[in-house]
Amino acid sequence: MTDKVEVQAGTLEEGLANGYALLDPHPEAALMQAQTLLKLGSDARVFRLAASAHRRLDQAREAEAAELAAIEHSLTVPELKAAAGAEHEGRSAEAAAATAAWLERHPDDLLAMTISAEAAISMKLLGEGEQLLRRVLERAPGFLRASMFLARGLMLQCRIGEAIEVMTRAVARAPDNLSANKFLAQLQAEARDYEGAAATYERLLGRHDKEAELWVSYGDMLRFLGRRTDSELAYRRAIFCDGGYGAGWWGLASLDANALADKDVARMEAALVERRDKPEDVGALHFSLGEAFDKRGRYEEAFEEFAAGNALRRKAQPYDPASLTDEISRSIEFFTRHRLEAQTSAAGDAGPIFIVGMPRSGSTLIERILGGHPEIEATGELPIIPRIVEVLSARGGGVGGFRDVVAKIDHAGLRRLGGTYLERSPEYRKSDKPRFTDKLHMNWRHIGFLRMILPGAKMIDVRRDALDCCWSNFKLLFTRGHPAASDLDHIGRFYRDYVRMMDHMDAVAPGAVLRVGYEDVIDDAEREARRIFSFLGVEFNAQSLDFHTSAEPVATASSEQVRRPLNRSGIGTWRPYAQWLAPLREALGPLADA
Repeated sequence: MTDKVEVQAGTLEEGLANGYALLDPHPEAALMQAQTLLKLGSDARVFRLAASAHRRLDQAREAEAAELAAIEHSLTVPELKAAAGAEHEGRSAEAAAATAAWLERHPDDLLAMTISAEAAISMKLLGEGEQLLRRVLERAPGFLRASMFLARGLMLQCRIGEAIEVMTRAVARAPDNLSANKFLAQLQAEARDYEGAAATYERLLGRHDKEAELWVSYGDMLRFLGRRTDSELAYRRAIFCDGGYGAGWWGLASLDANALADKDVARMEAALVERRDKPEDVGALHFSLGEAFDKRGRYEEAFEEFAAGNALRRKAQPYDPASLTDEISRSIEFFTRHRLEAQTSAAGDAGPIFIVGMPRSGSTLIERILGGHPEIEATGELPIIPRIVEVLSARGGGVGGFRDVVAKIDHAGLRRLGGTYLERSPEYRKSDKPRFTDKLHMNWRHIGFLRMILPGAKMIDVRRDALDCCWSNFKLLFTRGHPAASDLDHIGRFYRDYVRMMDHMDAVAPGAVLRVGYEDVIDDAEREARRIFSFLGVEFNAQSLDFHTSAEPVATASSEQVRRPLNRSGIGTWRPYAQWLAPLREALGPLADA
């Protein structure tokens, strides 16, 4: 396809029309026409004509150079600048409409295709976005922006292996590009290739050894791999590069707050003053100081620091607890016993084991026990279910529309959705064991949907004392996604909604979910392990209780706890702070004393 032009005597359009007329019979002449036009002034359309001529002459390198030059000149086009701005500001529908209009007149404009694809991906039209980006990269494989968005679109489809392949090729073409390398490492980490991600960061640090952010990311990968000493050194290096870098201090504090010396505390307190205009650093410093004071038994000061850090987090991530309460009420109304029985078959794949519950509930401990069984692979927190839900929600016009879409899907369609999960899960697996875990906590919000699309899957709800669990959420600096944790009232209401949803599932699908109490596991691990394995239909395996000796990676905030033998250090952690937890008690209601 070529640009559609109106021929006007003596105009650039006339020259372009003549050039395109020469393409098939005389590509050399078409190229000469383009070169002549470029002497009159640079124009993206002329570069695209030159690219077409080079392709017909089997000059791939020259063709790509011309395409990239066309893209660069398209960046100055007002209509495309406006479309890119709309997409950047979240007005994806507006960006899509603008690029569609532009492509009607200039169907070969690769920048317009790329912006259109970005908008499609934002609107969860992932297949459409992928098709456009593959067309762009076929003609301009060195266009890094298109490669990164294609990889993102593949990641959102949970085709993580393909996403890594795209970014590996992109990094090979642009080995010094910081953003491309960081995204590759992010993808490798999502695929549980922490060794690969660490290696990518090592390569980056060879050229950017003064980048504190890179040292922290590298330290995180080392921590997941169980290389604790190396992880601490990486966090220390980040602080050496930037003494006020909050993420570096939080890395150390969350790894082992006991290792923070008095001089470290003094440096953090000084950094609070120095960084007062950088709330992200200040927030992380408050959480880090809170951990340090907690370990020193200075509980009032610790609470003040946690509260200050959360106040900043609330500003950055506003949260309305009523929205979740309403969402759960709608799900309870929708996922009835009748609907589940009518749309859920008795047969199904017995591979997945979903571990759901609150963050900081002990789910990592349960997964480590299960991962010690010869028939079960611990695969961590898989993003597949939320991404399926996001696509369905977008199709229904938003979060509330998700249930409307599900209601219209027939039995075969539901099974296909379950099949999508089973097709994508091997992307995150490292073994051929017959069973595997998915420990994404927040899948409890989709527990009814899970039951409908994967009726053969096993589900385990890990429940921890409400006050301990909520307090642990409040004092943890989450890197993403859990804004309810930044307010004692909000996290209490969040816990209450979680229990409400799980109680409903018990009522409408009795026996579908096994509840496991964290404190029960601490009191008698073998008894609880036998109960869990019986529920899963596998033989008890005593070696599973030696979970703390496993060398398997752990990519959660509990990575250090589960590398130690069972202990009661996580029980009653709220008690030293009882005098400040009235809002949490009130929000929890009877659950506070359950």
